[in-house]
Amino acid sequence: NSAFVSYMSRCKIRVGYKRFFNNIFINKKVSIKNNNFHKVYHYLDLVVNIESKVAEVDFGIHVDGRAAFLLKNQFIGNWIGIAPFTDNYNLAWDKEKYKTLINLFLSEPSFGYIFLFGDQSQQKELQEFVSHKSRVINLAGKYNILQLAGIISCLSRFIGNNAKFTHIASACGVDVM
Repeated sequence: NSAFVSYMSRCKIRVGYKRFFNNIFINKKVSIKNNNFHKVYHYLDLVVNIESKVAEVDFGIHVDGRAAFLLKNQFIGNWIGIAPFTDNYNLAWDKEKYKTLINLFLSEPSFGYIFLFGDQSQQKELQEFVSHKSRVINLAGKYNILQLAGIISCLSRFIGNNAKFTHIASACGVDVM
């Protein structure tokens, strides 16, 4: 345990969380303010307690908005992103359920467009979801990751598994389901 190693090496300042059993080895105890914060903020609290300066942290994602700009001129209306595939079999949702969901969105006449996200290798498989639907756009393999992030940042909602596109959507502040 690092607290014990710090104690045995005679470190003058040994910082740790109050709630752990190693309290006897630390001399600067930090309480966890809120479990809903990202872990980085908890670590920053530890750094502050060793009397170090902490720079402002920017968790924003930097995107390439050129592709999104071009698509906005071509596809007007609400955009929803869907990334139906994942490498984790336990997290996979049946393809037919995604097709049903897409048809449900498209049944609303005022609804805009659905953008499908996937890797180059998933391009053909995603094409099954498009099948003569003019408001479903397959983006797999057409843009680099920064351009996709720019497109994702313009979505009103994102639906996907625990995969990179879902994480990008979350980082861009898009509502994720």
